[in-house]
Parts: sequence; structure tokens; C-alpha cells
Amino acid sequence: MFSEYFQNIFSNAAILQWSKLLFIDFMYYLYDHLLPGSFRPSYADTDSMCLGLSRTIPIPENATTEEYYRCLFDPLVRPEKRSSWEASWKDWFVTSKSPYDQRKPGKLKKEFSISNGHFVALSPKCYFMFDADSEKTKIASKGVPHSCQLTLDNYLEKLYGQIPHSVEVRSLRM
Repeated sequence: MFSEYFQNIFSNAAILQWSKLLFIDFMYYLYDHLLPGSFRPSYADTDSMCLGLSRTIPIPENATTEEYYRCLFDPLVRPEKRSSWEASWKDWFVTSKSPYDQRKPGKLKKEFSISNGHFVALSPKCYFMFDADSEKTKIASKGVPHSCQLTLDNYLEKLYGQIPHSVEVRSLRM
């Protein structure tokens, strides 16, 4: 039992380190292939990241996943790296609905997208995303139940230090 416990810990630590290595490799890939200043990493966690992109082209409403990524990244690719990008960019992104593509470790997929809105990240696993066009939100608030109804203003006020915000949690899950 004791050795089984440590095997789980070592396995989990190895997976965590591998995910960090994949993110670092991905960032090096972007810095190597995209135009300087065309993107900014805004947030990264063990299983997600947020990139700020410039010079993208409008995404058609019925775009496939591949067309979606092409609209985002193709205008940002360095001309001298175009052939290298075309040969390898699909290794980094889920571009089809095939189970192999969707489940392959190390491939990134869109979780949420904003072209006009707000992204406020206070700490790992604590962020608020708001898309003004669709009025959709994505909220991460580790340790705070979703029933607490945190708003964009709560995050902005905490970010800029104006008003502290606290919630009372009366439950303990095990």
C-alpha cells in the first residue's frame, strides 16, 4: 500500500512536469514561427493557456476547426517560416473531430475565445473571461463555489485594489 501511494505521487509529478515541458515547447514553437510582437502569452496553468493575438482575420460563422485556427495564426506566420509552419502546426492543435486527434496527449484545443471583451487573471485557476459580442463568460475561482456568483467587477476591483471581496463558504466537501 505504501509503495503504491508513492507510485501514484511519482506518476502524477511526471505528468505535471511533462505538461509544463509541452507548454514550453509550444511557446518556443510560436516564438520561432510567428512574427515578433504578433502574440502575447497572457496566462498559463498546467492544463490551459491564454494567448493575446494581433492581426488575425475575421472567423466565418460556420468555420471548421482547422479554418478557425488558420484565421487566427496564418496571418501571423513569418514568411520565411511558412513551409515549416504548414508542415507542423497541426501537431500542436486539435483540428478534426476524430477521436485520435481529440484524445492525443499534448494537443491544444480551444476552450474559450474572445475577440471583444475582457480577460482578468488574478492567480492560477482564478480568472474571469467575458466575450462582449456573445455575452458569454468563463469563470475559474478555485476554492469558491459557483453559487457565490462572482462578477467581472469583483475581479476588476480586486485586480486594481479598490475593494476587497470575500464570500462566506459554509460547506466542506471530502
